[in-house]
Amino acid sequence: CIFLVGCSKKSSSDTKDKIVSLKIGLPSGFDVTPKEIIDLFEEKNPDIKISIDDAPWSDYGKRVQLQMMSNDCPDVWFLESGTIMSYGALGVAENLKSFVLDKEQSGNYLMLEDTKDAEGNVWGIPHALQPTALAYNKEIFQEAGLSYPDDKWTFDELINASKKLTRKDANGKVVQYGFIGDYSITVGYYPWIKGLGGNVLDETKSKSLLNTGATKKAIQKWADLAHKEKIFPPYSIYKANRGSSNMFGTEKGAMFFIQYVLANRLGDDFPNLNWDVAPMPISVNGRRYVPYVANSWVIYKKAKPEVKKAAKRWLDFWLSDEAQTILASKGVNIPSNKNAFEKVKKNLPAPANREVFIRYLN
Repeated sequence: CIFLVGCSKKSSSDTKDKIVSLKIGLPSGFDVTPKEIIDLFEEKNPDIKISIDDAPWSDYGKRVQLQMMSNDCPDVWFLESGTIMSYGALGVAENLKSFVLDKEQSGNYLMLEDTKDAEGNVWGIPHALQPTALAYNKEIFQEAGLSYPDDKWTFDELINASKKLTRKDANGKVVQYGFIGDYSITVGYYPWIKGLGGNVLDETKSKSLLNTGATKKAIQKWADLAHKEKIFPPYSIYKANRGSSNMFGTEKGAMFFIQYVLANRLGDDFPNLNWDVAPMPISVNGRRYVPYVANSWVIYKKAKPEVKKAAKRWLDFWLSDEAQTILASKGVNIPSNKNAFEKVKKNLPAPANREVFIRYLN
């Protein structure tokens, strides 16, 4: 018998069988998630073929719910962390506890456990972070002879400075507010409740404390600052002037709480504005609270095993120095990877002191 042994190239069908299709959900498409990161991942992972599922941000949560009902859900997508945690409770999110534990060993990441529940399960990893800082107009402070806000500032000092910075015309009408209060959650009532000694939830995050004495007192003080002491605008004036960012940019107020995403926009809209940021003030109970919004990636629990592996490779790449540096360089998101922010912060536009957004985040 004669045996012939030879070698042949793999057929194109064999190669094709090894390619894994990964559907990635992107609320607001490439406006929020840089396309460069997607392209770079595909370049480095030729065995994974990506398809994009996108829709406007406000529609995406409902879109995913409908897709789940029709078994046409993305394999990995991101939304607000609170929504991602609800997916865990519903049993549709992959538990990423072991993935996060491996990443935490380096100590190089912010808020990796943002979607951790009371049982220790972790249902997502950060897409990006939106922390809050205190924005202040440097020229208004200089004209008033006041020192700029710093790390030692308390909420009492914020209120006292706001009183000194509020200016009225001859008829008693306020023409410049010391502080521009917002009427939202993250930069509105929440930081003032915490800063003035109240609480929104108990330590287990399962019981509301909005009706407790300390919280009601804090809310009343917040309202009095607008309607009695008049150091920040009531809602009618706030709305008529198109919100806190516009009022600050047109110098109708000396300070406001700003989320990171607005920094670039404020600079674009008001390029001659002389401003900077300081850390959130210390509360009356001696603690500093930094309100933030986090969006988190989630892996669909019902995805095929090989697709879940591909999704975890995507998450691993997303947290890499390379991908996170691209994200950070846009100046509209804080990356979880601290190395990435350090690399780009000096090249970002105003405010000069952007580092304070993350100084006390953990």
